[in-house]
Amino acid sequence: MKIENLKEGQVLKNYKELCEVLGIKPTSKANNSRIAQFKELERYCKYHKEGHKIIIDEIYSKELEKVDNRKLGNNNEQAKFIRYLLLNQLSGHPLEKHEVIGFSKGLLLRKLNLLNDNYITAKVKREQYAMALEVNKIAIDECIEYIDNRSTNAVKRAISVLVSQKVLGYKWSYSWVDHKRIHHHADVFEHNAIMEAEFEVMEQMKIRHKGKIFEFGRWNEFKSRVKKYLLEEYSTLFPMLDYYYASFHFHYNIEQLQRHMRYMEQKQGVTYEIAREGIQTLWSKSLDTTIDNYNKNANKQVPFGICPNEKINYRKSEIYKTEQVKVKNSIVKQDYPKVEISEQITMNLDQIEIPF
Repeated sequence: MKIENLKEGQVLKNYKELCEVLGIKPTSKANNSRIAQFKELERYCKYHKEGHKIIIDEIYSKELEKVDNRKLGNNNEQAKFIRYLLLNQLSGHPLEKHEVIGFSKGLLLRKLNLLNDNYITAKVKREQYAMALEVNKIAIDECIEYIDNRSTNAVKRAISVLVSQKVLGYKWSYSWVDHKRIHHHADVFEHNAIMEAEFEVMEQMKIRHKGKIFEFGRWNEFKSRVKKYLLEEYSTLFPMLDYYYASFHFHYNIEQLQRHMRYMEQKQGVTYEIAREGIQTLWSKSLDTTIDNYNKNANKQVPFGICPNEKINYRKSEIYKTEQVKVKNSIVKQDYPKVEISEQITMNLDQIEIPF
């Protein structure tokens, strides 16, 4: 791949043009070779799609290590600690036949010590949080974006290892709550209805990426409009709908799960305290590396002030690393004090999603 032909912010009109720029041969959509091409591309850059368009968000200063899915996470201490903490959390919930247990994304990430309660405030009330920390709002937007991506991807990778080891089963879906405060795990029809409602409302709001809803401060509006859509279009599916949230759904045999925990304790030397403290150290350090790489990569480009991209200029700035470490610590360190802002959060914390 001729990665040197790509630039941050570059817009490619379709897959065929991407192949021309990279100097690779196009393959059919159903071919596994196309999937492999995009996986290889992800080692060199971050991108997103808008319809057929492919937009390059970031070029990495150093390509990511090629992952062998057969050994995914096995030699990674951070992933090992996440797996153990997840099993520890689930072990407190024995399941009856046909039962599943669900966690909202925000709640699960907090339970795994990847985030603290300040994160919700920072995500929903960005301007007030920036004022409280005495940084610009762009500092909050920047930090939230990479922590969102890194944390959810880390958890998904850890889960995939446990699934491959036949320790548990997993599904990413939604849960919804009725007026009696009963939580319902969405079935296929309910899941598709919620996806349709979110898609239609995002179209109406002219927002293509769900994460931008938080950034624009329009989360309450979005959830209200989606709820109205569901009550009008799918009232029989969601009687007495109060709210819904994105969630991880798990099912497992508790004896089998606990046996795997004992294996990790006896053979891998993991305990709850080691995992809880270790994940904090490794997770914070890995985010420091991300911050450092963003700054180095930005400074390899055109001089400060010349680039029209506000994000790139911020990453070049002298305050970038100091601000990002400050914001990062405030929302991932478990012992960080509560950040007081001028406006209190009134919504249910478990309704807050972390898009990925």
